Amino acid sequence: MAKEKSKKENKEGKYEKLFWKKESAWLSLNENSLKETMALSEELKQFMSESKTEYEIASSVISVLKKNEFKPLNEIKNLSPGTKFFIEKFGKLVCAGVIGKQSISSGFNAIAAHSDSPRLDLKPRPLIEEANSSLALLKTHYYGGIKKYQWMSTQLAMHAVIVKANGDKLNFVIGEKENEPVFSIADLLPHVLKNKDDKPNQPKIEAEDLHILVGSIPVNDKKVKDKIKANVLNYLHEKLGITEKDFVSSAIEFVPAFKATDLGFDKSLISGYGFDDKVHCFLGLKALVSLKIPEKTSLLFIFDKEEIGSEGITSAQSSFLESCLLKLFDFHLNENSFKKITNCLENSNILSADVTSGLTPAFEGAFDASNTALIGFGISIEKTTGSGGKYEGSEVNPEFFNKIIQVLDKEKIIWQSGEIGKIDYGGGGTLAKFFAKRGCNVIDIGIPVIGMHSPLEVASKVDCYFALKSFKALLEKM
Repeated sequence: MAKEKSKKENKEGKYEKLFWKKESAWLSLNENSLKETMALSEELKQFMSESKTEYEIASSVISVLKKNEFKPLNEIKNLSPGTKFFIEKFGKLVCAGVIGKQSISSGFNAIAAHSDSPRLDLKPRPLIEEANSSLALLKTHYYGGIKKYQWMSTQLAMHAVIVKANGDKLNFVIGEKENEPVFSIADLLPHVLKNKDDKPNQPKIEAEDLHILVGSIPVNDKKVKDKIKANVLNYLHEKLGITEKDFVSSAIEFVPAFKATDLGFDKSLISGYGFDDKVHCFLGLKALVSLKIPEKTSLLFIFDKEEIGSEGITSAQSSFLESCLLKLFDFHLNENSFKKITNCLENSNILSADVTSGLTPAFEGAFDASNTALIGFGISIEKTTGSGGKYEGSEVNPEFFNKIIQVLDKEKIIWQSGEIGKIDYGGGGTLAKFFAKRGCNVIDIGIPVIGMHSPLEVASKVDCYFALKSFKALLEKM
């Protein structure tokens, strides 16, 4: 009887091993890895709270690089295995690397992330005074894909880079410190949202409605027409030495004022602004500085403008990648030919590190549950991006995908796979297609996030932990 039972169990086990089982990544942690996960999350929260714009991220990244003995490329005379360098441009773009044992001519391994996030920018002439409301307001031009209603009735902080008329550059932030004022966009009270049938009548919020409240006290001067506007301008001039004209040449961004913080009774989640894609700028940086002497040269690229299609001089479509390679080849390797750079790109492996959508409890109908990444189930590898019939996306070739999986499985890294929403309803682009056009092997990889593009996104600490382990392993072994 016991033998018959054993045979039956073996027969059932034969089929069990054919299935791909998914379980919470938390269950794979031991005491040490749990401590590492929690310690990593503290660093991440600080980074996200202090670096909210692309300028601030580039500055923070370079600061960490310098502390880890990375030097500007133009200060390095010779590149040898283990040399650490970085290149910065426009205060936004960063390329950092560790030279490997193999010649860079044979290709490199890289992580590519983007530092920009959806936000509210100011129009060139933003400051107005609404006479009927007795308020001073700033007109905005939203950046990236947002749900406009989410940005109303939330506390906002002002992050600015201003180049004044005399050429002086000024960086300042208002609204992040405890004793500083914040800003907001006023919403409509529910008492006036009913129609004659006593049913809710929610008005549509237009882009031109997103005006930020910045003041209400008038100057005591009868000769001045816009008294509240004048008072705001006077404040800015006294504090920062700027005039209304300086708005035109400035980069002023309004972002959520709150800090990244733990979420949930068990503190397993982090809520904060800009996981897309600040989290991978941070994790990519952590992975790079941990390297000693890799086999292939390992690079970290941080680009801007991904949220608007990677258009512009600081985007992944710009010449920054080729410019960095030319500097490496020409000035330090005494090699400079289009053929060698093309060969280098075609033998390079790039992780397009960007977030993906996590299955969201209240909106499960928007997703294909079996093909959507789950929060807390490890890093997600996306086979294809784009939308509809895979338009405007990138699809990894099977051989490279398998190579990635082999590395992760060997290192016992918990991973999953998914897509963004149901076909014809969801989708999204990443940096991947711009590297694919250059002939690189490229794959989309990143943590799942809930509430992507909202002022407050949510991610799992354990997913961040396995993302870091993935980046370290893949930079060394792709």
